[in-house]
Amino acid sequence: HQESLLLTFHYTALFVVGIYLARQQPQMAAFYARLSRPGKLCLALFSLLLFVYGGRLIFRFTTASQLVDWQIALGAAGIMFFALNSDRFKKLLLVRPIHWLGLSSYSMYLMHGTILFTLVYALYGRIPLLAILPIYLFAVLVVTTCFYFFVEKPTMDWGRRLSNLLVPAARGTPGIAPVPAAALGERLAPLSAEPLPASYSQEAPPQPGIAETS
Repeated sequence: HQESLLLTFHYTALFVVGIYLARQQPQMAAFYARLSRPGKLCLALFSLLLFVYGGRLIFRFTTASQLVDWQIALGAAGIMFFALNSDRFKKLLLVRPIHWLGLSSYSMYLMHGTILFTLVYALYGRIPLLAILPIYLFAVLVVTTCFYFFVEKPTMDWGRRLSNLLVPAARGTPGIAPVPAAALGERLAPLSAEPLPASYSQEAPPQPGIAETS
């Protein structure tokens, strides 16, 4: 149980890397704009090499799979950095087949292992092992498409609707968006600029029985 708990924190931290990149996007864009062209090229190559070969390098010194995961995660973070900020990279990722693979990547991640084990269990020894590969690729695309449209996308839409219902209620009156502080200050500014009536005085009125001193 302790090992499972540690692995949970380990994989959760990997997701936090992606969340951090999303939240720091303006700062990331500013950093990318300051990079020189050679600097961008070096960072892109380093990220790619870390993503592809980082695991092999770490395995020369340790067999801890968690450290291998972090090398791959850092390389993937670098690739995501360029995907979010490089116009050329964005155009490449918006090509329809590549864009579709990106949309359905989580469904593919969830389903590919189950499909692989099922096909190997059912077909191994009956047909050549290499013949299973095209069947596997076709099955992954079909099952992933079905899972995305019938499970993942409806679930995401349901989650967005639920969050839209819960967020206003959590901030105050249900269904009423809070007024930002800046807008509230703009609304109150004309009131504070109006002159006070002549009859109004900030000095305290004299108390009866107490003589005024000059």
